[in-house]
Amino acid sequence: MTSGPVPAARSLTVGSIAGTANADGTVTERGTVRNTGTTTVTSVAVARTWYGKLGEILDRGAVSASPSTLGPGTSGTFTILRPVLPTAQAARTQHRAS
Repeated sequence: MTSGPVPAARSLTVGSIAGTANADGTVTERGTVRNTGTTTVTSVAVARTWYGKLGEILDRGAVSASPSTLGPGTSGTFTILRPVLPTAQAARTQHRAS
């Protein structure tokens, strides 16, 4: 093993998410993701998981942020379509970047 520099921290946070109901029963969810780290991140993506009342996974979706490359302190947006899920009780948002 050889020692090397410690990579800069990558840190993303998801801002508020707002939903708009569509006539077909789906919901368009829009939100923001912010790079709170000290280095530029690439390939930023967001995943949403929707749960039923017993904690079961009803569905999942993933999208890339726009832009998908975020410098330190910058934000991107995302839009994801939630399918028709009349029994959805909760949702979880996850993110990733390179």
